[in-house]
Amino acid sequence: MKTEFLVFWGLSGSGQEAFREAVTPEHRVVTSVEEAIQVLSGGEACLLESGNLTQAERAPFLEAALATGAVVRAIMFQFDAAKHPARFSARRGRTVASRYAIPDELARNDMPGLEEGFDEIRYAFRDEFGWSSARFEAREPMFEFVRNPDGSMTRRELGRAYFMIDRPGASSCCLMSRAAFEQLVRH
Repeated sequence: MKTEFLVFWGLSGSGQEAFREAVTPEHRVVTSVEEAIQVLSGGEACLLESGNLTQAERAPFLEAALATGAVVRAIMFQFDAAKHPARFSARRGRTVASRYAIPDELARNDMPGLEEGFDEIRYAFRDEFGWSSARFEAREPMFEFVRNPDGSMTRRELGRAYFMIDRPGASSCCLMSRAAFEQLVRH
């Protein structure tokens, strides 16, 4: 079974710590690429809990996780902009969040995308039953058929850059990665 590397994305105070404690307590929290490689290579699941990282800052972590063969998922945390400052300031030992800090923090955050290398992106939410997550989108590999020397055909995956997007409620027949689209246009 493959190990799992989770990346949490969302504003400070949006529930990342509570989700981790309730849903993913077996995942080790990592803070460096070297630590992620060590944990994943040892067969353990881990997560990067910093929701403030940009796509460029996440890249070395994703490259390392993919190199170990781990399944890489992003968990995005939703928030209510009107309630967020009060929720943030209610956290233990935290200062009061300014309503001006929210747009600044959102501007810094790059929303995760499949093109970064994620296998799946999920939304985390809390309802009357506790914490849950629902699929936002997932990578569906694209294949080509290759003729073997004996004349038979073999199905071969095109590679991580070529994928269909599986998004609940959307027709996946017309959704594909930019790399896959460019490949189609060139032929």
